[in-house]
Amino acid sequence: MTARAAPRATKNDEGDTPASLRRGALVVAIVLAVTALATEPATAVRNQDDRARVWNDVDALARGREALGFPAQGVDDLLADSDALEQLAETGFLLTASEAQQLADRRQLAVDLAGVIERAAASDGFGGLRLEHIGSGTIHFYVTSTADREAIKAGVPSAVASRARVHVVERSLKELAEAIDHLWGVARMARLDAGIVSIGIGVAENGLILELADDLDRGAFERLELALANASAVQLRVVPAARVVEANCASREDCDYPMRGGIAVRQGSSAGPACTMGFHVRSGSDEQFLTSGHCGYSGSNTWYHAGYGSVGSELASIYVGGYDAMTVQMTDSQASNKVYWNTSSTKPILFSYSNGLLYNGMPICMSGAMSGNLCGTISASYTTWTGASCSCTQVGAKATFLPSGGDSGAPVYNGTWAAGLVSTTQGHFVRIADALSYLSVTLVNS
Repeated sequence: MTARAAPRATKNDEGDTPASLRRGALVVAIVLAVTALATEPATAVRNQDDRARVWNDVDALARGREALGFPAQGVDDLLADSDALEQLAETGFLLTASEAQQLADRRQLAVDLAGVIERAAASDGFGGLRLEHIGSGTIHFYVTSTADREAIKAGVPSAVASRARVHVVERSLKELAEAIDHLWGVARMARLDAGIVSIGIGVAENGLILELADDLDRGAFERLELALANASAVQLRVVPAARVVEANCASREDCDYPMRGGIAVRQGSSAGPACTMGFHVRSGSDEQFLTSGHCGYSGSNTWYHAGYGSVGSELASIYVGGYDAMTVQMTDSQASNKVYWNTSSTKPILFSYSNGLLYNGMPICMSGAMSGNLCGTISASYTTWTGASCSCTQVGAKATFLPSGGDSGAPVYNGTWAAGLVSTTQGHFVRIADALSYLSVTLVNS
């Protein structure tokens, strides 16, 4: 399963770059004194990060706020607020003081319920988890039996009992995942799969969400919708979506001693097609880094960083195994637990999430070689999509941020916890637990 994929297909090039790249990229690099922020806030946001390339994507900031349940409007005013800019530097979200407290309360709620969440996720009848972004937050559990419901209720600490809801539903996550596999099979037999962007689990509705390419003509869209609705034994919601583009091919181009996740790595030479260095991992005493499996699906298997030179060669890939991840050799002394945040600071990654601890609505950020730092929430903790290079089904999760070409492999994380690796420009990412398990590596956390 960890063997290198062969034969290889043709890699996407920069001609596939989506509209999100043209809109610019959100760069969250505010490590300045408060006085400097107060005197030149707009300049501080636009000129701090990455020396050669700096963007301030107001649309991305608005999307991040909207994903947290806060008003998307008013971003321009917040960019002139030193307190909001401090929150941007710390959390990745542009927030007022009261909003920052609400976000902290929601994150603390997940911490307070971590044990309950782990036990619930281990149950065969677990149907998923969702964070409702209102005020200080409410976590919703979905289970298939009253016994599971009562067990969860009994385990919730009384201090947060009013902010935990438990719902009994018909189908477990396992059953919904099996329904996804069935629909992909039906679509391929009918040669309809080319129009499918992804099939994911809608936790709140205990059903599936079918995303169809928005460039399908109306007739094809309706035929595909009808065919799959008839083949599905579960509730199916159909939505239009842009076609998936793999987010491969800054300056995150000059970094060493040690290196860190979020910097650019290039295939074949220091000027080759770019992907992003992900989290650093170990196989025994050997240290490596993760990135997207599709980045190495064609062309050279040697990777470079412009500020360092040759980093190492690809070791193992599971792209055709359903998980878009691979490992690349690196010098042990260059490995670290750091993720690039801006030119003067990093985020340490100490832990990794299990699949069961990822939930819909979880605040999440990424650090990409092209887009910089983007933040949003998890919109699907389990989803599938077709890999553009191999035309094979990939498994992972999805976030509300929109990466750009060059961000493939970018670390996805929440605080000091690793969550995954960016895979597509639609926000799909490989879950970190899957990458670590299937590649037989562990996270470098010191």
